[in-house]
Amino acid sequence: MTPEELKKSIFRSAVSGKLVPQLPGEGRKRSSRATGAEKLPFDIPDTWRVRRLGETAEVGTGQKLIKKDMTGTEVPVYSSSASGEALGYISREDQRVFLKKGDIVVPARGSAIGSITVVGDENAACTLSTLYIKPSTEESAKFLYCFLASSGPELFASHGGAIPQLTASRLENAPVPVPPEKELARIIQKTEALLPLLERFETLYSKLEKLDADFKAAFTKAILSRAAQGRLLPQLEEEGTGGALLRKIRKERPKKYPKIKASEKLFDIPKSWTWVRFPEVADSCLGRLMNTEEKSGFLLRCIRTSDVSWGKIDLENM
Repeated sequence: MTPEELKKSIFRSAVSGKLVPQLPGEGRKRSSRATGAEKLPFDIPDTWRVRRLGETAEVGTGQKLIKKDMTGTEVPVYSSSASGEALGYISREDQRVFLKKGDIVVPARGSAIGSITVVGDENAACTLSTLYIKPSTEESAKFLYCFLASSGPELFASHGGAIPQLTASRLENAPVPVPPEKELARIIQKTEALLPLLERFETLYSKLEKLDADFKAAFTKAILSRAAQGRLLPQLEEEGTGGALLRKIRKERPKKYPKIKASEKLFDIPKSWTWVRFPEVADSCLGRLMNTEEKSGFLLRCIRTSDVSWGKIDLENM
């Protein structure tokens, strides 16, 4: 399980009533006539309720702004970017949407739909390509973040033509779970206690990934090194010698090259092997200098410098 998968699992447990136990007296059971729970993509405890997102928080669309309008220095502006970074700044006089610390911004258009940004500034705005969510309390803001971050495709499935879109109406009418107030406080407390452990796991996971990559690289290098030095397999007398093979090759490639000096030999090889110059057994040449303005001829896939790295040739994007 990756850190991101674990994070979503913790958040899903939090918003489905599985992170902390339900305690007697913290909430009343739903009546059999209560509706809404079936609209969630998971089950919730009998003491929880289901409400529309618009009933628990203010949902709206950002203000009309473009990059060239952001010449101020006072108010950060969030856009439909998955990075979560402010797109720019405007002056307070130009601000029409007023967000505070803890409010949530989600992209409403394009491939970034589903990304979530929690405002970390005391005062901020967002562009027309985003939707904002203003929870009523700090704890409900944290709970809503857990819900949004763990919901993914179930909540953010987009509609539209060539450019996917998420509307304020659709987000406003999305069903959200609502736990009893005291249980909500315990859920947030437990979640915040787990976050430092999750950060430690992310660090360890990154180190493990690097160790795994380094091991694979070192293992591959070791195998290739042993193969090149004749130490990967035993030498069998009936298989002949490298000298005999070289004599066959020279019938087709008769050009002679200087003998290999002892100082040029990089390592010891089996007695049945022999050192040769590279041109004795293979051809090498420079690639063609490509002219992007040339439109005549026919199309051919070409390997570029950027497609080649040590131990790998990328043939996907030629």
